[in-house]
Amino acid sequence: RGGYYMLQGGLYYFDKEKRKVVPVCNKPECTHDDSSCNANVDEGLPPIYYCSNKLYVTFGEVTAEGINYVDLYEISPDGSKRQKLYTMYIAKEEDQGISFVMRILDGYVYYFFHNATVGKKTNLAKVYRRKLEKNAKEECIYKMEGDTASFSLDCYEDKLYITGRSNVNGKRIADLLSWDPKTEKATSVKKDVEQYIKIKNNIFYTKNGKIIKMDEKTKQEETIYHGKEVDRSFLKSDGTYLYLDNLRKYYEDLKTDYKGRHIEVIDTKGKKVDDLKTGNDDEFMGGDKDYLFFTGAVGNGMSMYDKKDLGTGKLNRIDLIKNTKEKKKLYGE
Repeated sequence: RGGYYMLQGGLYYFDKEKRKVVPVCNKPECTHDDSSCNANVDEGLPPIYYCSNKLYVTFGEVTAEGINYVDLYEISPDGSKRQKLYTMYIAKEEDQGISFVMRILDGYVYYFFHNATVGKKTNLAKVYRRKLEKNAKEECIYKMEGDTASFSLDCYEDKLYITGRSNVNGKRIADLLSWDPKTEKATSVKKDVEQYIKIKNNIFYTKNGKIIKMDEKTKQEETIYHGKEVDRSFLKSDGTYLYLDNLRKYYEDLKTDYKGRHIEVIDTKGKKVDDLKTGNDDEFMGGDKDYLFFTGAVGNGMSMYDKKDLGTGKLNRIDLIKNTKEKKKLYGE
């Protein structure tokens, strides 16, 4: 019926039937414009998760040097209750910059922190998990050593998918594996994969200007799409279509003129369904069966496109939040 989003220091709920965004706050007289609002998450860090009728949000202190700490909080769907479950990370003096990734699966949070440590060329990267319970203990489920070793994490069905990246003897390693919480064992899925999407039993990954489809069980592969910008685009999906977003090219080239920014929409057989020309740097957040969602910096806010218009050449942007002033106008009802 809708979804939860973190935007401009606040938690919001999107009501699909009304096509309206509302703050996650049940206070009847609240104006939703200061720290007393239940939806206030000024120190919140993306992503957020909804699991078993609760929201899970990380909070941290971000400075020019990096993130000093990360805490995980549990919040009720109406914002009326929140509690800190535990601290996931505290920066060490030798840490130089920090990034992290987390996913939630079957009552556990899985996470990885990547930090550039002063004076260290080789690092030991670890994936941890904890139960979504107060003061739950941390356990390491997977680790890898190498030059700038790091992980990305995804959840599909009942498994955690881990992409391990590092440089070993000057060679770039990027291997995809699945980790089964029931057996607590890792299984290799595909070697040399930088970015991928899983839809049903198939893995879709990009390489050498192609999108390649691989049956995860039989390992049989076929090339379904060729494109000039495939290797310089983000690969995303909504479970139905694949999306090639060339915003990656602008990031890599440090360009700020986004007139040529576009997103190719491709079905799982490789047919190009549409080409969404956005012309801006709004971040594509993916979509559900009905809509595609975008968020941007202050001034761009949150917007969406109705998927029923895909392929018609008449995709129209629907602004849900335009700017801070309009937030107050929308929410002050």
